[in-house]
Amino acid sequence: MTLNDLFDLSFVNRRERTALEFAGLEYTFGEIDARSNRMARLLLDRGLKTGDRLCVYLANSVEMIDIFLACVKTGVIFVPINILYRDREISHILSDAEPAALITSAAIGGTCSNSRYAGNCRALWSAR
Repeated sequence: MTLNDLFDLSFVNRRERTALEFAGLEYTFGEIDARSNRMARLLLDRGLKTGDRLCVYLANSVEMIDIFLACVKTGVIFVPINILYRDREISHILSDAEPAALITSAAIGGTCSNSRYAGNCRALWSAR
């Protein structure tokens, strides 16, 4: 049984139940499943495939859950980057991971996008 199978099983009979509470909002299992499916489709439409690495440089958010589950569903490797890391630490992660793509936020993306290694991957999506 895979991690994706376990998530599918947990979603089956709970689609209308609250799965996540974040920043005063509630999300049902069905909503999280639909959101992560849309993100999975985006990853595939942008050319990512099983085994590709996706660096994610975002603050804690519901979108992080969506992206993580999308990676589980598509076989893309989720590589989170702590937003508190300094430029040289971020550069090391990007160099070592050799990501196919990067997801970041305009509010925090400056450090990551300014990294000399950012040119090795493409910006896939930038959250507001």
